Amino acid sequence: MADIKYNVRVTRIIDGDTITADLLNISNSLFFNIISEGPITLINQKIRLYGILAPEIFGKEKLLGYRSKNYLSYLLKDQQSYIIIHSRHFEKYGRILATLYITGYSTPDINVNELMISEKYALPALYIRGKFVQTNPNYNSLVHQFPFR
Repeated sequence: MADIKYNVRVTRIIDGDTITADLLNISNSLFFNIISEGPITLINQKIRLYGILAPEIFGKEKLLGYRSKNYLSYLLKDQQSYIIIHSRHFEKYGRILATLYITGYSTPDINVNELMISEKYALPALYIRGKFVQTNPNYNSLVHQFPFR
């Protein structure tokens, strides 16, 4: 399956690797098993950022989780964005696995997934056919890298 690009309006940041968004003006809705004669908008779709693992916003990781979530919120504030879905597979909670991009800067479109990893707000994660391959995340590498204390 070829990569599919959809314009999105982010409606909620759940944590550092999950958002809720409206997928706008979908003309090829067969990916979602919907038959439509014209473009449609899917609202409140949960999207898991493909290839990253951010700290959770509860438990021992809570502080790091909120830092990661706040950074993602900062990146997405008032920005136009789109996702690229690479696979027809959804992960185990039914979320769409996608790469998120933001536009509107004087630079090329920014890959948010890669930026979260390079700025040390998330770790790389592995998905195979929509299934998360469990690793033991070591968030200690993130602790000393956060610019906000």
